[in-house]
Amino acid sequence: PPRRTAARPGVLVERFGPGKRSLVVGAAIVDANKRFVEAFFPHLDPAPFLNDHCLYTSTPDLDYVIDAVPGFPNVVLAGGGSGHAFKMGPAIGAAAAALALGLDHPFDLSRFKIDRPGLRGGDVDAQRP
Repeated sequence: PPRRTAARPGVLVERFGPGKRSLVVGAAIVDANKRFVEAFFPHLDPAPFLNDHCLYTSTPDLDYVIDAVPGFPNVVLAGGGSGHAFKMGPAIGAAAAALALGLDHPFDLSRFKIDRPGLRGGDVDAQRP
């Protein structure tokens, strides 16, 4: 179910695993968005004129994966955008290119390794910051 906590404030969102996507925008999502509009844009009508949704990739710990694929050092994986990779595209691309070409990385990539603890399964919510 959708959750919002002090550690994860903001607009309420829902999580869907493989095969569990609903094509209906739930009432809890609509209500949360209406409250957001009322709170931050008081001069706007909070009633939605269209309800829609989109999907994005997300890792369990909400960080990117930028690393060589184990067993295939010439294959670089850059993914798990967690809904915000679009704004980091140039940096992710530079890091992936450096990995692919065997060059010095433009920044520390240890946080984004494919074998980090946050990607090893277990309770997804317990792994989130």
